[in-house]
Amino acid sequence: MPDSLTVRMAKQQFETFAEHYPEMEESKQFELFTSFCAIKQYDFDTDFLEDSLTGDGGDGGIDWAHVIVNDTVFDNLEEPDLSSIPKNSKMKFIFGQAKKETGFKAKAANALLSTFSDLFNESEEKPSRIYNKTFAKKMREIKEFWQLAVTKRPELEIEINYSTFSDRAPHDDTRGAFEVLERHLRGIFSNAKVQTLFTGAAELFCISNSLPSYDSDLKYHVELDSSSGKVALVNLSDYFNFLTDEEGQLNQHFFEDNVRDFEGKVEVNENIISTLQSDSASPDFWWLNNGITILVSDSPISRAKTYSLRDVQIVNGLQTSRCIFDYFSEHAEKLKSDSRSVLVRILSPSEAPEKDRIIRATNSQTTVSVASLRATDPVHREIEGALKLNAIYYDRRKNYWKNQGVSPMKIISVVALSQAVISAFLHKPNTARARPSSFLKTDSTYDEIFNGRPLEDFVWAAINLKNVERILFQHLPGEPGLRNNLKFYILMTCRVLGHCVSVREQRWQSANCPSDYLPSDAVIISLTNWVSEQAKELAAEQNDSLDKICKGSELTSKIANEWENCAPIEELLKSCLEAE
Repeated sequence: MPDSLTVRMAKQQFETFAEHYPEMEESKQFELFTSFCAIKQYDFDTDFLEDSLTGDGGDGGIDWAHVIVNDTVFDNLEEPDLSSIPKNSKMKFIFGQAKKETGFKAKAANALLSTFSDLFNESEEKPSRIYNKTFAKKMREIKEFWQLAVTKRPELEIEINYSTFSDRAPHDDTRGAFEVLERHLRGIFSNAKVQTLFTGAAELFCISNSLPSYDSDLKYHVELDSSSGKVALVNLSDYFNFLTDEEGQLNQHFFEDNVRDFEGKVEVNENIISTLQSDSASPDFWWLNNGITILVSDSPISRAKTYSLRDVQIVNGLQTSRCIFDYFSEHAEKLKSDSRSVLVRILSPSEAPEKDRIIRATNSQTTVSVASLRATDPVHREIEGALKLNAIYYDRRKNYWKNQGVSPMKIISVVALSQAVISAFLHKPNTARARPSSFLKTDSTYDEIFNGRPLEDFVWAAINLKNVERILFQHLPGEPGLRNNLKFYILMTCRVLGHCVSVREQRWQSANCPSDYLPSDAVIISLTNWVSEQAKELAAEQNDSLDKICKGSELTSKIANEWENCAPIEELLKSCLEAE
């Protein structure tokens, strides 16, 4: 029986997505596709998408997993920064099963029930089944993360995301099997909301095909005099409608230039909520609040007391906006009766640097970490332009390029580029591996990476990091942990080899590596094999794990010491020189 139109449309979307990951097997492409669809609405770093996968076989029926905190994907579970999680946060664990089938089956729930019983049974010291290393590590990290995060008293939701190409609703017996699983999970995670999301062909098509709009209309009822831009009083209900998409969800992408994440139930937000709950028209809400600042690309067009806005970015007022959204989401009956207003400023700076100064200034009224503001520095705009010329998209505005439909394989984040530079040019791959964002918080290290460095260095680092990642995925397809451990060391040796080729001498230096030196795939594979051997030798000598070895400084020293007198490197250099 031929596929229905809905199934064909969903498969077409999947095939388009899969083109960005040609090295993957089709089953893994589908797992990644469904993982992407599950978190597309959230704020996440595309560099970490592949890390959600749980490996090949021995995954207990869980193909991928995500942790969401306050609508942001929590990428680093190895060393989670719990200080960044406010008390009473909204937390979600999503466990995904993906099958390239055209139906939903009850046995999928049975497999998951067995896995959760095994892994989260506190009476068992060790799981009774054998799981692959990637899956076991991820589940252990999630379990340990929850044990630490529970002290923050989060509102927990568990979602089982079951994705297939089905164009029919699941049968009653399948729903019943998943209801049994849900009851079991409520027993494990007390007070958690648990639900199963059956994601079929129609849902996969709609989610993957959607692109968020940055254009919107904003109604106002009083326009105030202003020497620049627009200043208006906007009814709270109209502002709520402005913030809400067609599905009734918050337009998250409106806030991507706002450098501060939503801070949850801290004092300032409790005060905002308290003011909203008072339901008093005197004094009006806008007298008690700093208001909202919106940046747009063109001057607003006003008709019938409605602004037409292009490329909306809310750069100040995230806390106020979230509180207004949450309040009216819970009290929809008050949308028609509430007559209070919020003050909104709309600016359309003609020069991008002015826009960044506004972001810094409007976010200075409350505490913001230095690291949060780094991406607004002028150097990052220059890097963005240089990388775009080389078909790489710099995620200076987090998720902007993803929301424009750019392939994740062509996107590089601020943190990933920093890791690449600190590895290739500062010879500190262990720092890049172990502390992926800490160096952005320290002025001296940040300056060492970004200030005064030629743009060619950033281009070289980005292009070669992407090449190394591509080769590693081909060379080590089922070992994401090993790939993450080795890639920055391999990138460092690529840079050193470029220097050696340039000076025609086997030395542990990288200063003379040409900016246009791009090692071939064969060279990267040779360096991968050699670096892997060095890492495994050191791990055996110290009786330690590769994780710890790659996060310490000893491996860099070993690689540097072995390099100049190593026969395989001598042969590799010789072949590179002969190929010139």
